[in-house]
Order: sequence, then structure tokens, then C-alpha cells
Amino acid sequence: MTTDTARAAASRRDAALAIARAAGETALGFFNARDELVIEQKSGAQDLVSQADREVELLIRARIAEAFPEDGVIGEEHDPVPSRSGYTWVVDPIDGTSPFLNGQPNWCVSIGVRGPEGWSPA
Repeated sequence: MTTDTARAAASRRDAALAIARAAGETALGFFNARDELVIEQKSGAQDLVSQADREVELLIRARIAEAFPEDGVIGEEHDPVPSRSGYTWVVDPIDGTSPFLNGQPNWCVSIGVRGPEGWSPA
């Protein structure tokens, strides 16, 4: 890995951590008020999406676009954004939507970054 590539990967790793923390705080706010969430079925009874999933993903996408406007994004709740930089972020805003909606603590925000040379440790 070249020095420039290592720097680019490190900056994205650092951003991913900061973005995940901010998204987690936002998701926790929704978790604490989950009785008020709008919940829909996607493809079946076990495939749920809530207002929290969509809004947390929008927050993540906005932060990525602000920091790395050329990067692509693939998420669960919104259309993909193609990469012009060679880096693509993969996002699950609330990984474990069913436990989240049922008040169980086994959910998280998942963010990964794939670069021109493969996956970075984000």
C-alpha cells in the first residue's frame, strides 16, 4: 500500500468511526422513543424498516458526502451513489432492526469502506 493510499484509508477509517458514533447517538435517541416510530414492512413480516433506519442512513450519507464527495455509498434504505474516487462506503444504519424495534440492545450502526485496493479497516 502506498503512503497516499494509506493516508486515504486512514482518513476514511477515522471518519467512519466519527460518523458511526454520531449515527449511534442519533439511533439511540430513536431507540429511546421507538414507540413513536413509523414502521413499515419491506419484503415481508421479518423485513422491517423504520423512520430511524432511513433518517440515520441519511445522516451517515450526508457526513460522507461532506467529507468525501467523490466516494460512493451503498446502503440498505436509499439508492446507491456511484463512486468517482474508487472508494465505496457500505452502510447498514441500524444493523438489527428487529431487535432495535423490540427494545433489545443487540443492534448497531455498521459502516465499511472498500477502496481501490480492497477493504480498509474502518
